[in-house]
Amino acid sequence: MGVILVNDGEDSALPDDLFKDYPYKVTQVTIPHGGVSRARNAGLDASKADWVMICDFDDQFCSTLALELIFCAINEDDKDMYWSHFLEEVPQGAAMKIVPHERDIIFIHGKFFRRQWLVDNGIRFHDGLTLHEDVYFNQLAQAVASEDRIGEIKTGFYLWCSNPNSVGRSYGEKFLFKTYDHLMKQRNEVAKEFKRRDMETQVKLVVSKTIVDAFYDFQTYFWKHKENEETYKEMERWFCTFLKRYGNVYAKCDTRAIAKLANQSRDYHFNCGCFLMETETIGNWLRHLMNEVEPYDISVLDVDA
Repeated sequence: MGVILVNDGEDSALPDDLFKDYPYKVTQVTIPHGGVSRARNAGLDASKADWVMICDFDDQFCSTLALELIFCAINEDDKDMYWSHFLEEVPQGAAMKIVPHERDIIFIHGKFFRRQWLVDNGIRFHDGLTLHEDVYFNQLAQAVASEDRIGEIKTGFYLWCSNPNSVGRSYGEKFLFKTYDHLMKQRNEVAKEFKRRDMETQVKLVVSKTIVDAFYDFQTYFWKHKENEETYKEMERWFCTFLKRYGNVYAKCDTRAIAKLANQSRDYHFNCGCFLMETETIGNWLRHLMNEVEPYDISVLDVDA
């Protein structure tokens, strides 16, 4: 067992003596600055362990039984990856509220993987993505793994700590809308990767989910405020650029599968307290967007690794 610390282009290596009394090996790796995905890939490349797990520098385990939970799962089941529930710190006045997350594909938190399985299947973070990179990795891993090779730990042992200076926290509840261009690029890159792997069903799933989620995202209460008008227009342009590239794929998607995704997205937005109402069908909404909004050149979706 060991820990690999990756320094992303900064002269921030810690003195080796600091770790001399640790019961496990601590390895430090410094790379030229390249962002979170390159740093995580560097850590994966430096690892020789049977199992690997990503932990952000400002997070922590919140249970003294964390390692026991991990090792018990590994020893009891023959799996390639595990999803665990995790906990999130959310400031609430002077106190801190703890919010549980279940099987959440958005974050890498609390998930661990058989390292050789990742290597054999070419599952890595996309070097060109600096936001929404967790979703790319998780979608790829989940799609490659067969369902019976995915395990689950329902006891939350990973704590996503509150850090107001992090990118995600600084935008607060508007994170999705402020980073919508990055989201469309991420969806484009994962669809391209599935296409490269001849996983057409997964391409259709990514495309249909992107479109259905956008339908409900664009009807949230944020757009009632005049201050968000320009952001709204910019999001429309980015979404229409994605639609311009993948509209033909969406046209071939199964309507029952789309209806199922719509029910899930509708429930999510209702539960978040941000949904308004469906004023038109998804089809009519798409048609009027394509008639009224000028998309960017589709090349802007492609991310250089």
